[in-house]
Amino acid sequence: MSGRSAARRDELTALFEASERRLGTPLRLTGRGLWHASPPEVVLEACRILDRRGLLGGDGRSARVLDAGMGDGRVLAALGALYGERAGLTSVGIEWDETLFQAALENLERLALADHARLRVARGDYTEDSTWAAVGLSPGELSLILKYPDGDETPLERLVIERCGPGVLLCLLSPDPEAEMDGLRRVWVETLFPDDPRLHLPWFVSAHAR
Repeated sequence: MSGRSAARRDELTALFEASERRLGTPLRLTGRGLWHASPPEVVLEACRILDRRGLLGGDGRSARVLDAGMGDGRVLAALGALYGERAGLTSVGIEWDETLFQAALENLERLALADHARLRVARGDYTEDSTWAAVGLSPGELSLILKYPDGDETPLERLVIERCGPGVLLCLLSPDPEAEMDGLRRVWVETLFPDDPRLHLPWFVSAHAR
């Protein structure tokens, strides 16, 4: 890891920790589910794994990534700060909760990413056409969807099956390696930090496809 990259990761970690302190809680009921603040090291390692698997563009590949229920924007901030210079990567964040949405905007502003041409955010429901109109994309253009499972994934499952293209990949970031999505098949699972004693729970990223 280069010195510049390490410094950027340290900046992101400090930003996420400060964001959680401002919100006053790592958990929030949003009216669409439960937001849980993923630990900074988990977010950054998950991004590294997705990049290693070629899912974040680069080398002539394009990628359109959705953070479905972006919370305070930490995944979007990591994508923009670490990979945002890639011409083929477009990152989209959608959040229903007004407080979390404003926190995401503030975090992107603190990283000077709020006006990034390939970062798009909207407050709304990712199942509604008006939300997609606000970000200027359609679900069928997505290549990757990221989600922390919060109990009821039926709307997201229907979005993937009914409106996304056949090649889209849904990646769940959670402590559950057996997470399943009805109507989708699990194609791979990776442990983020094997045998790392710093985390109270192991974390996994699991990929699901049609």
